[in-house]
Amino acid sequence: MGASDIEVLWWFCILVPFFGFSLYGAFCNLTRGYPTKHKDIKYQQGVTSDWDDICQAAIDKARDGDSSARAWVTKHIFQKDKKQPPPIIIDKDSPSLTPTRVIEDAVMFLCGLGEKKKKVEPVVKYLSTKKKYEKVEDLVKDFYKES
Repeated sequence: MGASDIEVLWWFCILVPFFGFSLYGAFCNLTRGYPTKHKDIKYQQGVTSDWDDICQAAIDKARDGDSSARAWVTKHIFQKDKKQPPPIIIDKDSPSLTPTRVIEDAVMFLCGLGEKKKKVEPVVKYLSTKKKYEKVEDLVKDFYKES
């Protein structure tokens, strides 16, 4: 039983290109989305250049008297140069006057409030060498007074 001309035309004009492009698309999608290093470098250079252009435009507007531009420049450009307070140095020989459990609870409580453990621990240990704390609340109050 032979195929009619319409069946042959159907296979070669409609279905073969459909399946061919489907396979081609499937294999092409495997490599898409993974840019080369050269493209990454160009993208990073573009972002840096755009950021510099934005900063320069904001500085120009701030010089012209735009108060919102001054606020933006102060927040995003000059805050980076703000000096950090000197670190608290704890003498390793000075004993803690506060019980260890109170110190640990204060650190956990302050971290629960959103403070960073790296910032909290030195201050709490420093405070515990200066004064004896019986309550976590008193230590937390003094932490916020100190920092």
